[in-house]
Amino acid sequence: MQSVNAKPGFTSLFNGKDLTGWVGDPDLWKVEDSILVGRTTKNLSYNDFLRIEKEYANFAFTCETRLQGYNSGIQFRSLVQEDGHMAGLSSRYW
Repeated sequence: MQSVNAKPGFTSLFNGKDLTGWVGDPDLWKVEDSILVGRTTKNLSYNDFLRIEKEYANFAFTCETRLQGYNSGIQFRSLVQEDGHMAGLSSRYW
């Protein structure tokens, strides 16, 4: 996800500088050249997610993605489960 200037009335979720406002494993998630990057060099033995700290009631979500060989997805209105899984609506697997 690349930082963009939010239009009036909209809030950008990503500041383009760091992971402020996000929760995730800093060994897997970083900001490189103003782009939000998730990277692993091995298959993880657990599920890992990057999620926004704040909840939003109404939103329009847009992003561009690039995947290289791993399972990924975007979930909306998900609930964090203690066993490391997420539950909620999602757009089909990529």
